[in-house]
Amino acid sequence: MGDLNVVGQAQNVAGGTAMKVGSGITVFSAVGTWLTTNADLVGVLAILIGTAIGIAGFVHNRRMANCRERREQIEHELRVAHLRAEAK
Repeated sequence: MGDLNVVGQAQNVAGGTAMKVGSGITVFSAVGTWLTTNADLVGVLAILIGTAIGIAGFVHNRRMANCRERREQIEHELRVAHLRAEAK
């Protein structure tokens, strides 16, 4: 009687695994079909997202360059002021 219980548990595990694999294949197939059908939409979205990321990167780099230039200008002015004070 105990052996039948072990066999039943093994069948439940195998059935659960088969169900998960079957569900995964179904989801993969559905996503693949949707992507194939809407390839133009996916391409346009990828282009728009890439463009947005590129613009954001450009703006960030420009801001950092402006901050660096401002900091270097302030340091230069302080050095010049210090040199003028020493010269007097």
